[in-house]
Amino acid sequence: MRGEEVGGGTPDTKNNSYWNGDINWFTPTEIKQREAKSSLRKITESGLKNSSARLLPIGTLLFTSRATIGKIAITTSISSTNQGFQSFVVNRFNSNTFLYYWLILNKFEFIKHANGSTFLEISGNVVRKMKGSFPTLPEQQKIASFLTSVDEYL
Repeated sequence: MRGEEVGGGTPDTKNNSYWNGDINWFTPTEIKQREAKSSLRKITESGLKNSSARLLPIGTLLFTSRATIGKIAITTSISSTNQGFQSFVVNRFNSNTFLYYWLILNKFEFIKHANGSTFLEISGNVVRKMKGSFPTLPEQQKIASFLTSVDEYL
């Protein structure tokens, strides 16, 4: 994908010092709109450091990878997620909005590569192997701007 793929994690829910902080901590059920603004639960710095959750910069693409695969949102603040995500920190040579639409278009390609007996899941290794053909950054920005206008119109 066009940047770094990042998994999530959950701090120990029995340790109160890990919870009710100021770091957004998203779960897949919260991904309902294009933008991920504020999570229902928040974790502390200590919770972040003592789990596999990672701090994700503004503009990260949150991509659900467990149970419901392919729900997508763009972070509007520094955030983290649980392990139900394979998130994308987009590099400076690509448009996160373009890649948001690309992920929507290719959702079923990801689902085809998922496996699991209780519920479907797509691993980080599989996500990293997914390939795509991408135009230049200026072209990505034009396409993303057009698609965003269409979304806002609808």
